[in-house]
Amino acid sequence: MLEHRKALLIGINRYPGPYALSYCVDDSKALEELLKWNDGADESPNFRTENHNNCEDAVEAINAIKKLFEDKEASTVLFYFAGHGYIDANNNGEIIFPHNITKKSLYYGIKMDDIMKIVSKSRIQNKIIILDCCNRGIIGNSETENNQVRLPDGCAIFASCHPNQNSIEDSEKKHGVFSDLLINALKGDAANFLGEITVGGLYAYIDRFIEISEQRPTFKSNISTYVSIRNVAPKVPFSRMRAGLRLFKEYNYCFPLSPEYEFSSYVNVNPEVAKKYPKCVTFQLLQDLQKIGFVEPVDEDFMYFAAMNSKSCRLTTLGKIYWEKFK
Repeated sequence: MLEHRKALLIGINRYPGPYALSYCVDDSKALEELLKWNDGADESPNFRTENHNNCEDAVEAINAIKKLFEDKEASTVLFYFAGHGYIDANNNGEIIFPHNITKKSLYYGIKMDDIMKIVSKSRIQNKIIILDCCNRGIIGNSETENNQVRLPDGCAIFASCHPNQNSIEDSEKKHGVFSDLLINALKGDAANFLGEITVGGLYAYIDRFIEISEQRPTFKSNISTYVSIRNVAPKVPFSRMRAGLRLFKEYNYCFPLSPEYEFSSYVNVNPEVAKKYPKCVTFQLLQDLQKIGFVEPVDEDFMYFAAMNSKSCRLTTLGKIYWEKFK
């Protein structure tokens, strides 16, 4: 039986006058398509999605948010918003809808605290909130009596910027800076060696690539169970992963190498021809494991020199863990 996962996405471009945005709807649509399916050999279904792009009214949005987090069958839900954010005079963070904008100012939209109250009452195991709008780092800052940030169990929040920062659009990429990286991450750039893309993996990827000092992403979580947002084909297929790990007789074993393992040591032999040489095939397998952090050369910086200088390679700490699993 398929796990029941739901996503609500809202992207708004059609704000009045000077408040209009350009790429929020495109961001929302691109993410929706990625969330619907995992990208592996089977392209299995992932999230059941619903969008309210260019939603005019905060009441429509809050009702959709309540419906999402009150779903009794869902095990994982995700809420994504791209549009205007605002911090009012009372330091309340809000997301803003077209009907909440006058010719002179922005006013009450949906308070972040109101969203968090809905999330706090939800019994869904995994709750993910992703916001690409200005001033969103304030979400989840409600404090307990001990002045500690309070997040509901199973909740992760990923925001495009800190409080009092702006979320920036990129006219060349035709996406928000944050959402463009989010899209690339979900396509597979943020996948671990098993092909899983987690919330933490998304943050690590985006934080590494955003270089704009005026916009730094924030990540807050209270998660005790492992959850992947999307799966893609692993960089090294499981069959090759297992075959490579089985080359090691025990987890402390150093696999001996020699120049015969490196195809370039043969005269007039290219990588295709080298596939006929068993030791070259084995070496390519070991190099695949090195790419995902399972194997490292001994007393050399590169596998090539380990082979050419008749050294060896060994399992890394991560490789040893999976050697135990696959042996």
